[in-house]
Amino acid sequence: MAGTLDKFAEIPNNYKYIGLIASVAILGGVFWYFIYDPSMQQIKRLQNERKEKSAKVAEAEEIVKNYDKFKQEKEKVEAELNEALKKLPKGREIPSLLEKINESVITAGLNISTFQPGALSDKGLYSEFPVNITMTGGYHEFARFTDTVSKLDRIVTIGTINMTPIKTPTGEDSLSIVAQAMTYTSK
Repeated sequence: MAGTLDKFAEIPNNYKYIGLIASVAILGGVFWYFIYDPSMQQIKRLQNERKEKSAKVAEAEEIVKNYDKFKQEKEKVEAELNEALKKLPKGREIPSLLEKINESVITAGLNISTFQPGALSDKGLYSEFPVNITMTGGYHEFARFTDTVSKLDRIVTIGTINMTPIKTPTGEDSLSIVAQAMTYTSK
């Protein structure tokens, strides 16, 4: 061992300093490559995750802060939906609605020649139920009929209207009116 130290002592100091600097550089490089750089990358990754999670926490806190507002809005929308569904009769309520439409025709002063309910057609959230009506009478009576139908508590639309002038047996001017009333049912 003493021989190794003697040999080391004989090496010029310049070479010893170069060797020391090279050893420190190699150890520093190994430290940087295997320990420092991976640790810094992990720190950056964790910081990014922390930012993302902080944003999610802030978003959740905002939702919690507005929970009562959202709950009130939900209740309001549900109440509006229930109110709208009241205007859509269930299938079992169709006969009474057809009676109301028929009464509206008669009350308006029109003469019915055809009152023909059509087939129920499924439209997904609701179903359509057409009623073909052929009637005779004046324009004002038909307007009174449509006004009465518009005031029903259920949704009824009048479409596909065809009016043809005719002469009554008494010689008066009248209209032959073919119309389709459409009502809707909920599921």
